[in-house]
Amino acid sequence: MKTIIRNFLSVIRRFKMATLLNILGLSVAFTAVIVIGMQVDYDLSFDTNQAEADQIYRINAEFNGQRVAVLARPLIEEFKDYSPHVEASAISNSLFSQMLNLVFEVERDGVQYYYEETLLDVTEDYFKVFHFDMLEGVIEKVREPQVALIPQSMAEKMFGMESPIGKRLKSEDHQVTIGGVYRDFPKNSSTPNHIYIRMNDEMDKDNWGSYNYQAYVRMAAGAPPAQEILDAYVAQIDSSRFEHLPNIHFEAIPLKDVHFSNVDFDTVEKASMQMVWVLLAIALVILLIAAINFTNYSIALTPLRIKSLNTQKVLGATEPELRGMLVAEAIITCLLAWGLAIFFVHLLGMTSLTQLIGADMAIGLHTSLLLIVGGIALLVGLFAGIYPAYYMTSFAPALVLKGSFGLSPKGRQLRNGLVGVQFVASLALISVVFFMYLQMNYMQSASLGFDKEQIIVTTLNKKLIESKSALTNELKNNSHIEGISFANDLLSGGDNFQTWGRNYHEQQIMFQYIAVDTAFLRVMGISLLEGRNLRSTDGTYGGHVIFNEKAKNDFGLSVGDKDNDDGGEVIGFVPDLTITSMRKSVQPMAFGIIPDAEGRYAYIRTQAGSNHAETMRFIRATLDRLSPGYPFNVRFFDEVINSAYHTENHVTQLITWFSLIAVLISMVGVFGLVVFESEYKRKEIGVRKVLGSTTGQILAMFNIRYVKILAICFVIAAPIAWFAVARWLESFAYRTPMYIWVFLLAFLLIAAITIATVTFQSWRVADANPVDSLKTE
Repeated sequence: MKTIIRNFLSVIRRFKMATLLNILGLSVAFTAVIVIGMQVDYDLSFDTNQAEADQIYRINAEFNGQRVAVLARPLIEEFKDYSPHVEASAISNSLFSQMLNLVFEVERDGVQYYYEETLLDVTEDYFKVFHFDMLEGVIEKVREPQVALIPQSMAEKMFGMESPIGKRLKSEDHQVTIGGVYRDFPKNSSTPNHIYIRMNDEMDKDNWGSYNYQAYVRMAAGAPPAQEILDAYVAQIDSSRFEHLPNIHFEAIPLKDVHFSNVDFDTVEKASMQMVWVLLAIALVILLIAAINFTNYSIALTPLRIKSLNTQKVLGATEPELRGMLVAEAIITCLLAWGLAIFFVHLLGMTSLTQLIGADMAIGLHTSLLLIVGGIALLVGLFAGIYPAYYMTSFAPALVLKGSFGLSPKGRQLRNGLVGVQFVASLALISVVFFMYLQMNYMQSASLGFDKEQIIVTTLNKKLIESKSALTNELKNNSHIEGISFANDLLSGGDNFQTWGRNYHEQQIMFQYIAVDTAFLRVMGISLLEGRNLRSTDGTYGGHVIFNEKAKNDFGLSVGDKDNDDGGEVIGFVPDLTITSMRKSVQPMAFGIIPDAEGRYAYIRTQAGSNHAETMRFIRATLDRLSPGYPFNVRFFDEVINSAYHTENHVTQLITWFSLIAVLISMVGVFGLVVFESEYKRKEIGVRKVLGSTTGQILAMFNIRYVKILAICFVIAAPIAWFAVARWLESFAYRTPMYIWVFLLAFLLIAAITIATVTFQSWRVADANPVDSLKTE
């Protein structure tokens, strides 16, 4: 071992640059693999924190081709009593709670503090389905009315080191007493760190038409399949319960699959198994590129090390000993790179990269992953070191000492193939990244059917909702504000809106419903195709409505049609609007008049060309003057749209960084191969220059070969990238076209980087005095 270490230190001293590039390239690759592993582990271990998680199921519904995570409360209450195999059911109004966060007022040291938090109403059995690790108080306290459980992080944020037990949290509509503190659930959990209180026992208890509740059940150990029991239960329910939802179907989803399920009206953080496989594939590609690089660099040092190695042969060293030494050097190099990668990950954990991945990047939480990557590093060193070790020791000592060894055709083909793999990966990854950015730009800039420019939106509290006229008058004092409107929902702020069922033409129809005031269409630049605008006398929730074209065409509606149940009238039609993200296609929707006591959002149109930042400051100042200290969320509408795509944006940025790493390592590999060839062809280059070749012609000779390899790789990489992009775009209802020029741009970019790399390294040899080259050879 001492001999191996001594030889390794000697190699570092003799070949500082090559060793540095080797270790840096490998460490960057291992860093990327560790970060990817953290994210993959985060997704695959979702909800594993719950005891006996394999016995917990979420119940979903499906009707008219739409899968939803909401149910009617009596359905799940009766299911719990239907079978002895159902031990407990957890019902929450989490959908409504997530849509309407509350601002709680806390008094501390005589000062009022405001915190925006989510209050979750749950049934008592919720705590039998999910385990809460109590740190203070007892879980039974939640049985008492208006007594709440809060997470440890919230307790520390609101009360510091002081015990929160018995303290009160006050919002505009709620006042709760803290009865217990539970340990925070991990981020990768379906159970959120919210404020929990007991649900009113009578709330929608017998309402089979109110699909507003999320439900989980805990099955007994050894019970028959949950889906089988659920199907039997639904089959015996009176069909009249579902007359407003024809062809409805229910499904039991294992808790571990909820994170990956694609359903509407779901509050659980979502991920795609497809993206997990993509990340794993990128990690594999980066590892492969790094291993190829390492091999090429080791071979590139052959002309410089081969005489030393064969001198050792002459002095008595056996080939197995030399090969073992070379493989050991490779393994040590990889393990050093692994150690450096752990340090890099630690540094990255203190940067904004933590915002791009869901996992906690603290290395102490990922010991198993680090050991696995350490094992991978050892294997990379072993397998990537074997070929160079055999290659360097394969020449006869006599020929080497005379300088009579060359580059075999098979060896050249192998190295061309290795570089080709790197080129294919780089071309495919860069093409995919270009399309991801095109899709992001398309979603954020496409026409939505309304005028989103110069719009500022803000949340409102109860005080300002009840004095909307006063707020409007105050804001209109600013000449840069053209109009103000109020609504209960935020357009393009998510994928789900309140869904209504109504009866027109003796048919039950379902549509998204948004309550707005009479100024909304004008402020948002929405044109009327037929009929008239809303009036304050049209009646709320069951009154007159304006549908979109999708509803008109799907349901055969006309202006003047009346709801058979409530007598509400169709008073107009607007064009199809993109009110959700572009992951969803346009659905039937309607605008109705908002009640005076509602309107959680204000839409404020500013003048084109005005100072928007100054107008924003005026709006903030006005809100603070009318309701001091309240944390209003004031933002430009563009921020709303961007936040709707934060997941895609984060994934795009992650894949961009990993792709750049792959390209960088690939170019380092090309650099190593050029070093290898330039050393072998030093005599040939000298002869060519003596015969009249210019430096430019020598450089062209090197570059043409790599451009040819790149062109062949482009033919292979383009279909791979096309397939990958097409599959990814399938998750969007509206998507960017598949432009041919994107693939050509990726080719030109990689070609430019390759030519620059080859030219930089070849210049020294091509521009050298041929007398020196021939004399050396």
